[in-house]
Amino acid sequence: MEKQVLSEEYFGYQLEVTINETQPAIKLEFIPDSVKKSVLALLAENQKEGAFGHEETGDYFSQEYPDVTFSGSWKVIESPIMMEKIVSSFFYYMWNRWSKEECKAVFGYQHVHFFEKWCGLCRGSSSGAAEKFYAELSINSRQLIVNRANEVYEGSIAKL
Repeated sequence: MEKQVLSEEYFGYQLEVTINETQPAIKLEFIPDSVKKSVLALLAENQKEGAFGHEETGDYFSQEYPDVTFSGSWKVIESPIMMEKIVSSFFYYMWNRWSKEECKAVFGYQHVHFFEKWCGLCRGSSSGAAEKFYAELSINSRQLIVNRANEVYEGSIAKL
């Protein structure tokens, strides 16, 4: 079977996946969940491209492709429009949705620490608080909040 190239938006990223081989050989219409799971682990480490093999995709139960494994490569297609969507989603999220409950959804058991940090930045005026809050976060914490913002808004003000 020849290589298959599939493209899809995933957690705010535009992914291009090249499937070199499927076992058994099948034609794909979309990126399989087992491949997305492998990619997500690497995206969490801020990687923008990588490879996956039959080993990584074989341990994942898939309803859409049971007993099928995949090998190939993937990369994030960066575009100015995508970057604008990510930034817009973050600001819409912080201005319209950020709350103690959202903080807990993003940061789990550490939510009290992060919400106190947020409240401290808002004392006097909330102007610029989202920018200051983001600047004070670690890379991993930034990724958590940006992923949540994109999950909620997907770059669209229509979800307000």
